[in-house]
Amino acid sequence: METSSSLKKVRKSPRTTTRTAVSEKPPRKKGKIKALDRKPWDIAEKRRLVAEAKEKGVRATARLHNVSFSTLRQWTKQDFTDLAGDKKRLPGGGRPLRYDPSIDLSLKEWVVEQLAMDKDFSRLQIREKAKEMIRPCIPEFRASEGWVVRFLSRHSLTVNCKYPADGKRSTSPSVADEQDKDYELEQQSMLDTWAPYLVTAFSQLEKAQGRKRKAATATSVSKKKKL
Repeated sequence: METSSSLKKVRKSPRTTTRTAVSEKPPRKKGKIKALDRKPWDIAEKRRLVAEAKEKGVRATARLHNVSFSTLRQWTKQDFTDLAGDKKRLPGGGRPLRYDPSIDLSLKEWVVEQLAMDKDFSRLQIREKAKEMIRPCIPEFRASEGWVVRFLSRHSLTVNCKYPADGKRSTSPSVADEQDKDYELEQQSMLDTWAPYLVTAFSQLEKAQGRKRKAATATSVSKKKKL
């Protein structure tokens, strides 16, 4: 009978495996899409991505163009055929208007006419015209600068001049006083909006500086003890 010392371990030869050729895939970014990588897609680009998704698939197209899979899948369910290519959103999106939408459209037509006639057309004139048209329905309507920016963005218009070319803010003292009040209200609303964030930021900064001071004193005390 053979003893255990006489037994020899038999090593198995390594297996030789043959791998099949794998088709190369586009590089995939790990994790979620960062906020900095996102961009607003207009209607023309959405149409192009939807057509490509129908050919290559939703997941492959989303991975190739760095778009969220759920977002692209939602685009495939929507209809972009009767929309202009420079629009950023579908009609009906955003907060609904407080006044009649027909007033908004008539104001848009007036702005387009003024832009065609006057090159020095300003946003201040839009504010004054909007007050004339909307205040019979909403007496507290102020037509702030933020409202003008949203109005121009809503209708894809551009008016770079804030005040008229002569530098005057208004033609009558009553309108000038009203504009000054509106400006003060805008500044106060901005201050009320940003005040909590500023207080939080300053408190966090003070806490960070306090931690740094404590760490510096602790290191200095430890060095003195070693000496």
